[in-house]
Amino acid sequence: MKTKEEAQQCKRGSIELAFCGNCGIIWNAAFDPRLLGYSALYEATQMLSPAFHRYVEDIAKYLIRKHDLHGKDIVEIGCGDGGFLNLLCELGDNRGTGFDPSWQTENGKDLPEKIRIIPDYYSARHATYEADLICCRHVLEHIRQPVPFLKELARLNQKRNPTFFFEVPNVTWSLRTLAFWDIYYEHCLYFSRAALCYLFELCDFDISEVQEGFGGQYVWIDGLFKPGKRGAGSMTDLSEEVSKLAHDVKTFSTCHRAIVEELQRKINSFTKKEKVVVWGAGAKAVAFLNFLNVDPGQIEFVVDINPKKWGAYVPGTGQEVVSADFLVQHKPDIILVMNPQYLSEVNEMIERMGVPARLMAIGKGNREN
Repeated sequence: MKTKEEAQQCKRGSIELAFCGNCGIIWNAAFDPRLLGYSALYEATQMLSPAFHRYVEDIAKYLIRKHDLHGKDIVEIGCGDGGFLNLLCELGDNRGTGFDPSWQTENGKDLPEKIRIIPDYYSARHATYEADLICCRHVLEHIRQPVPFLKELARLNQKRNPTFFFEVPNVTWSLRTLAFWDIYYEHCLYFSRAALCYLFELCDFDISEVQEGFGGQYVWIDGLFKPGKRGAGSMTDLSEEVSKLAHDVKTFSTCHRAIVEELQRKINSFTKKEKVVVWGAGAKAVAFLNFLNVDPGQIEFVVDINPKKWGAYVPGTGQEVVSADFLVQHKPDIILVMNPQYLSEVNEMIERMGVPARLMAIGKGNREN
């Protein structure tokens, strides 16, 4: 948000998670899409992180190698700033078209000639953009009715029958680590490996592979668009996985309030004696600060390496987002790192800057460095 006042007066909604013991899907039963709006202010890129960039580059190389993506046409739904699409096109000499309503058209001047991004949702009016690969990362969890979405996507591409690749946050990881800060209002759906398989089998897709990635925080699925024909490799018996998920749901439901209260006590204790900042001004930080109701008087700043976020404010609680260089003069005692996957690179960065703060990775066990 552009100002502290605007941030603290932002719209809010209720989250009431429900669980289906048949397919394993988890959803927000209180979700109201009218409260959301995806525009140029929705800045979600993570590609500036070396750790994240390496992960995404490895995924791109895997897809190019597995599906022989050389000189092919690629469509990405929900492409953000086009970072992943650019990797696929650059590494395989492919042509790419991305769709994202938050795309800022003035950024088009920085795109290679082989890439075009359209600031819109993908729909039937864009069916003329045929593809050999359709990829969709971290979008499916935002779609309230994924079955009609997937079936329409398959219908629009039945002539070419492209390969597909979908990636979503892995709710199993969030439940097992009691990571309540992984629950965001934008996510009306929460997928486990079992739920993702169930969804694509329900829509008659030919599933090739399902894997977890980024330290188990994501789950992805790929295969072929072949509606009307169940793949021979489809996973038909998901009952054991769903049963384990039901146990994780029960544990999370029982324990998450205690974790919230424990972290509130720690934050209160730390901020009475020491200067604390949060590293990472993404959805995790927004959820974390708001669930704990952390006042800017306790934690005033959130650090992010994305310059587009500097000088903006965290929705709800109103902390200011600053650059890493700001820490040299601010001299924090503790840095709370919102994602343990970034702990090493944050440590290297503050050591280079000579910032002698203690790092604490937010997560089960609250590991300190």
